[in-house]
Amino acid sequence: MHGATSHVNSCVGTTEEFPIRVGLHQGSALITPYIFHLIMDVLSEGIRRVTPWTMLFADDIVVVCKTKAELKRELSRWRRALEDRGFKISRIKDRIPPVQ
Repeated sequence: MHGATSHVNSCVGTTEEFPIRVGLHQGSALITPYIFHLIMDVLSEGIRRVTPWTMLFADDIVVVCKTKAELKRELSRWRRALEDRGFKISRIKDRIPPVQ
């Protein structure tokens, strides 16, 4: 966007307005996964269990359980918690893979 400006708010005050000359494009290989993980870290407090039972990878969540019934309960808990916080969960990827 040409002519965009911004300012920074902090605990010590607000900066003067400054021009935005370089933008960050959607899907940045470095920033986007980091920001998603940072947000998910905060949103999933109280839902997440310790590694290896719950792991966050870029924009994926891995949930590990000992039984299928426990996994279904965990996925339902995650789905409810994230949808309550405004996320839309992909129903395609949340299938439980067959045990080999």
